[in-house]
This record gives sequence, structure tokens and C-alpha cells, in this order.
Amino acid sequence: MAYKSKEVAFHLTPAGWSTVDVPATFRVESWRLSVYQETCWSKEQRAWSRIWHSSAWSEAELESLRQSFPPPANLN
Repeated sequence: MAYKSKEVAFHLTPAGWSTVDVPATFRVESWRLSVYQETCWSKEQRAWSRIWHSSAWSEAELESLRQSFPPPANLN
């Protein structure tokens, strides 16, 4: 059994990031942060993966919005 293993969903909206489940009509994209640590002595591993995006937004628009609201860096 892993020392630490958790996943948190983050939703990017035109107003910024949210961890609260936002209705899909207001979401721009959703990302999952996976945090894994085998033992208390091993290095914590973090991985971001996009799990959903709105087809109403182009990749250029998404990138511009991501730069306006950088993803949350820390998860305690």
C-alpha cells in the first residue's frame, strides 16, 4: 500500500480555477492532479492530465486562459 496516493480534479473556468464541481456549461477544461508517494522516504510524484475540454474553445484560446490563470502549484 502506498504511503500517499490521491487525486484531485481542478476545473478551469473563465473566472479561474476551482476544485468545486462546476457545471460543464461553465467549464473550459478539467484537469486531474495525481499525487503518489511509495514510502515516506521516497520522492513524491505529481502528474497533471487533462481529462476534459470544451470544444467551444480553440487550443489558442485555452492556452491564453491557462496563462492568465496558472494551474495551482501546491496541493497539501
